[in-house]
Amino acid sequence: QKVSSQFYTNSSEIEQGIISVYAALQYTGQYQLAMPALGELPSDNTYDEVPANDSFTYGELDFFTIQPNNSLIASAWKDNYVGIQQANIILTRIGKIPDMTDALKNTRTGEMKFLRALMYFNLVRIYGDVPLVLKETTNVNDYFGQPRTPVAEVYAAIEKDLKEAIDLLPATTTQKGRVTKGAALGILGKVLLTQNKFAESLTYLSQIESLGYQLLTD
Repeated sequence: QKVSSQFYTNSSEIEQGIISVYAALQYTGQYQLAMPALGELPSDNTYDEVPANDSFTYGELDFFTIQPNNSLIASAWKDNYVGIQQANIILTRIGKIPDMTDALKNTRTGEMKFLRALMYFNLVRIYGDVPLVLKETTNVNDYFGQPRTPVAEVYAAIEKDLKEAIDLLPATTTQKGRVTKGAALGILGKVLLTQNKFAESLTYLSQIESLGYQLLTD
């Protein structure tokens, strides 16, 4: 923690921190493994062929017999909160960076709000009530023993982050993989659909049509 307090003092360091938030999406507990497995194995789309070969880690998901010590459940919790803490650090520090334009600060702030919202969206769908942490943790005791936040409050925070991100993000980016306005509109639409807010969802999803996206021919 002392190390991070001395870091993130200029644009080069803050950009390294931003890349680390994107990198968290590749962790085992996020999209490298946990999100596809937790999302697909309980469905009819996939199944675990030989559960005995993986200590039943995947079989538990397939057969709805999930145990508290399931390693994927633990990884998803840990790796999403690692990414959230890193995003919170950037959001806390970026305003005071001297060698960044306000325009770039706004774009990067939008990216971080989007990524934080995406991680909370995944957490709330997996676990239901989860602790909502929206500021940088500098002292672990501040959050030690924090109770879980009701789902409705978590969704409200997700919506707030995404709506703010939409206003801050550009429609296009020269760097592949960076968050854009269309991504934020799409995820917000999905967040609202998940809560059965159909009419409100359509107001955001319909804005995507003018941004130049198109379906593949096949």
